[in-house]
Amino acid sequence: MSKPRTYAEYDPNRVALAESALLTLWNSLGEFHNEIVLVGGLVPKYLCAEVKGPQEIPRPSTLDVDVGIAVTADRAHAQSLYHRLKEQGFEWSADEDSNRFVKTLGGIEIYIDFLAEDPRLMEYGSISYGLIHVSQIPGIRRALESPRMVSVSGVDLDGRHRTMPIRVCEAGPFLALKLRAFLRRRENKDAFDIYYTIRNYVDGPQAAALGFAAEASRENTAFPDALQCLLHLYADEDSPGPVATADFILSKRAAGEDEEAVENRLRLRQQAVDGALLLLRRLNR
Repeated sequence: MSKPRTYAEYDPNRVALAESALLTLWNSLGEFHNEIVLVGGLVPKYLCAEVKGPQEIPRPSTLDVDVGIAVTADRAHAQSLYHRLKEQGFEWSADEDSNRFVKTLGGIEIYIDFLAEDPRLMEYGSISYGLIHVSQIPGIRRALESPRMVSVSGVDLDGRHRTMPIRVCEAGPFLALKLRAFLRRRENKDAFDIYYTIRNYVDGPQAAALGFAAEASRENTAFPDALQCLLHLYADEDSPGPVATADFILSKRAAGEDEEAVENRLRLRQQAVDGALLLLRRLNR
């Protein structure tokens, strides 16, 4: 299932439900906490500082919850996971695009996807845990090895207010995952997540770049593709990465766009290039 191509296409009600689903999931899977990590589109929201005042760019959004799971999790644990989510009203749906849990609330579908990395398998495919199958994604192992603990507050799917520490993929592994994803599928949302994380990382852009550079020496299997993405898709303002970033934030350029809009688009593209150069410069030190 492809992602919306622009920020304007994201339904705020569905976005809010994704965060509620995360809180419900995390509360339900206490015995799994050391074996799972948040790796999807919610990550930039929790890794990045809150933007104060008028927002120049939109806050991160997502319509689903992506969770990395350790391949050391055994079948008994997996069955427990399956039944816990069933108790929360989620149904297992192995569609042609992914293996996922789905719940419909108020006519809106909420998705939870599980991802893993097993070096014994080919790059693509799935890992069977009995009743469920987990998609194989390079780079998940590093996300599991070095998470950032983030206190997340909100309302779960049952309407209960919760605050809990959640293991969130750190900036270095996350950027490697997202750059690899953009190289492979060219989704505008991936380009936005890269741009937003570099610029707004809570420890600063230099720290995000340092974290990414560290992945080069830590056997991150997503890193080779991530580097190719930086070199070939972020070479200049007209490259796919910067163009996708601007298109996600402002929507695709329309005929007759005024001068201010054109300047904003060019500025966003240049900022995306600057972010890529920051990562590359840190790698070359």
